[in-house]
Amino acid sequence: MRRRTSLVTAVAATALLAGCGLTDDAPEPGVAASVDGESVQLSRVDDTVAAFCELLSTEEGAPVYARASVRSQLAWNWAQAVAVERVAGEYGVDLPSDAIDPGVVKRSWRLDDDVDDDTFDAFEWLTAIQLRLSDPLLAIGSKELLAQTGQAGNQDAALSAGTQVVDTWLAEHDVTLNPTLGTRDAKTGGFLGDDLSVAVSGAARAGSDLTRLTIEQAAALPATARCGAASAPQAQPGA
Repeated sequence: MRRRTSLVTAVAATALLAGCGLTDDAPEPGVAASVDGESVQLSRVDDTVAAFCELLSTEEGAPVYARASVRSQLAWNWAQAVAVERVAGEYGVDLPSDAIDPGVVKRSWRLDDDVDDDTFDAFEWLTAIQLRLSDPLLAIGSKELLAQTGQAGNQDAALSAGTQVVDTWLAEHDVTLNPTLGTRDAKTGGFLGDDLSVAVSGAARAGSDLTRLTIEQAAALPATARCGAASAPQAQPGA
């Protein structure tokens, strides 16, 4: 279960460190995000979110998210992965192969051997993003710290430094997100906007940051707005 949910939990945590803003120019209709001549379609993001959320809903005790926040975060993570690809060479960091072993994808997400092609493609894409925002990002951060301070630092420090390198590159190359994904708050890394506003126990309002919902609030969302099961996992004593 831990490996299945690691993209949106671990990689989303990576994205929350980012402080890069977005340009005022909106991408073309149907495009979720674009940067440096590359783009990803909203349909690609939506199909992947649907597959991920369906998988998450079957896992007992799995975390629960607002679907809109997963959608926005995934588009941002894609942009970060592009940035990693662009700067890796400058730091002498190797990138994972574009060709991912199907067995690796299936084992990582515990997919059945007879998984349909669309679902497999979704998780293959998630895996490609995750592979760029894990070891390569940490290696970039470690080398940046080494150049700046003479020490590689621990994993958290390397992650923060690597993300800062990615932030800088994205800022210089005018990353854009579709307006339906909301506006990214540079201070918190969350996404704000009317399109993200939904009823959360009768308390949500336009401009609510759905990346900051508690597990209980996310679990209370309608099924179409929720990513994960309706029943929130019980908090552990002392957590």
